[in-house]
Amino acid sequence: MVLMFLKNMLNMKTRTITIKEALSEGYRLCGIQSNEFQCLSEIKNLNDEDLANSENDYYLADKHGDCYSFNKDEISELLAETISVNESEDTGRDTDEIYIAIKAINFKNTQLELDKVLSKFVTYKLTDIKLI
Repeated sequence: MVLMFLKNMLNMKTRTITIKEALSEGYRLCGIQSNEFQCLSEIKNLNDEDLANSENDYYLADKHGDCYSFNKDEISELLAETISVNESEDTGRDTDEIYIAIKAINFKNTQLELDKVLSKFVTYKLTDIKLI
């Protein structure tokens, strides 16, 4: 079963698309695949000569980006753990009172504020569609 999957993967071809097609399909961004953080380029600012002269292939980025977010339970856990451990180290308290008290707080408004701030930092993942 795994061998068949690998064989199929080797036979798959990367989809290719022209600049004009990409723009007409609603794509705006592209980039060069690597394992590091990278800058994206606006497709409308590229031309066929740019692609031909590049040492690397350009791939389309997802049409819609994502923003990092925390939910209220993650915020609660992070703060309760950090504050209760720090307080315990400072005071010698060996109970879970601080942890329990912080976990009882509703962090919904904090979540909304964080989401508002983080929404300004959109990231886009590259697809397997090669720009030609």
